[in-house]
Amino acid sequence: MQVVEHTVIEALGRLRAAVDALAGAPLWSMTEPDVLDALDEAETLTAKFDHARLRLVREADSRGAATSAGAVSTAAWLCSRLRRHPAAAHRDVVLARALTEEHTATGSALAAGEISRAHAEVVVRTLGALPAGVPAETRGSAEVFLLEQAAEHDPQVLARLGRHLRHAVDPDAGDTLARDEQAAVAGRELFVSPDLSGQFVLRGRLDPVAAAALLGALSPLAAPRAAAGDAERDLRSPARRRADALVELVELALHSPAMPTEGGRQPQVQLTVDLQTLEKRLGAVGGVLDWAGPVSAETARLLACDARVIPVVLGTRGEPLDVGRGAYTAPAGLRRAVLVRDGGCAFPGCDRPPPWCDVHHCTHWADGGATALANLVALCGRHHATVHHGGWRACVGADGRPMFIPPPWVDPAQVPRSHGWRERLHDLAHALAPPPLTRPPASAGCPLLDSGDPYAGSGSPVHAARAGRSVGHCDDEPCPRHRDTR
Repeated sequence: MQVVEHTVIEALGRLRAAVDALAGAPLWSMTEPDVLDALDEAETLTAKFDHARLRLVREADSRGAATSAGAVSTAAWLCSRLRRHPAAAHRDVVLARALTEEHTATGSALAAGEISRAHAEVVVRTLGALPAGVPAETRGSAEVFLLEQAAEHDPQVLARLGRHLRHAVDPDAGDTLARDEQAAVAGRELFVSPDLSGQFVLRGRLDPVAAAALLGALSPLAAPRAAAGDAERDLRSPARRRADALVELVELALHSPAMPTEGGRQPQVQLTVDLQTLEKRLGAVGGVLDWAGPVSAETARLLACDARVIPVVLGTRGEPLDVGRGAYTAPAGLRRAVLVRDGGCAFPGCDRPPPWCDVHHCTHWADGGATALANLVALCGRHHATVHHGGWRACVGADGRPMFIPPPWVDPAQVPRSHGWRERLHDLAHALAPPPLTRPPASAGCPLLDSGDPYAGSGSPVHAARAGRSVGHCDDEPCPRHRDTR
């Protein structure tokens, strides 16, 4: 007696054969329009198959087939038999129930291939989050609205529209959504954990307002910038640029006087390093940084360069030779002079402003370099690391302007480079500046000229203000310069 297979089993057999044929078909002979059309059709078929699969999940769940097979639940069977992730298995069961019982219009759209499974999950989640007081008719209209928008937007945008919808149909005038937002604030969390390689992994959760503030602060810092030796483009990935921007944001905060104190002082990080390490002696070990642990010798020199951390220098026997900020750190007045001279980061092509810059010793103070204007240049955090780790050398030229010598793999001739536009602007300003005012010999009895005021004269408002009357009058007998102005 011939056993007749169920229609579903036969259809799945034919589908397997069709997919096998598709997987082995040559793609090189397809035209580009054919490739795009095939991707479009494959996406539609994926949505259709997702719906068919969810129908099977719902059928198994409603019959209790998984428990009959020895599993505690349908989700548990999906995990053990199909090796589904527990969270994904739970979503399968919830979505299958919703599409076949509560939100059949969404189920029909998925079955027709008009929306993806991700869209369907957003619709179901949004409708499920509506307050209990929303009438059934309004819920139906909301579902229709979401399906219309799903045909035009990706799931992320659809979720954002769903939050607007929740606020619009909330009978409590948005109070439900406001309570959810407060719960999101209470749910903020941040984990910073070291891995086995010595790097740190950040994981956390922010409410929408806090996330918007963070992304807004990171955006200008994460904008693409030309790398050293590449004036055309920034080769960093977006993720790398955001990470670098977060580091810059933290450094700006640490330099800000508005930062709260801890233990009566501004937040600081301590670096413990051997003197041999700073002097680049052979066999010297690296440093130890608070919170982070071991760092390389060159990183220790970089951090000690501008004392962005508090260095603790140890002798050969581990005894502290120097603790805290010493003469190697540029004092406030000298730091201001460096930043005024350089106008921000002095590295060629960089536009980072003065508040974002460190003061770098061209010859490290551990090597006998002086903490003086002729040995200091302003560098942003990124280019400070480039100088220390990237083979570039910084110096101050005979004209008092910073110069940078590239490594041979960037420029075999190692021609010094500088911030060209700042130099040209400086030269132009000097060329266009009016000649300095010269004061003629003072005449006895003209208190304005005798006062040393370089602007005292018949047309000077300073003269008028100080004389207390009209421009050009002296208290005593007029001097030759002012005689004709009476």
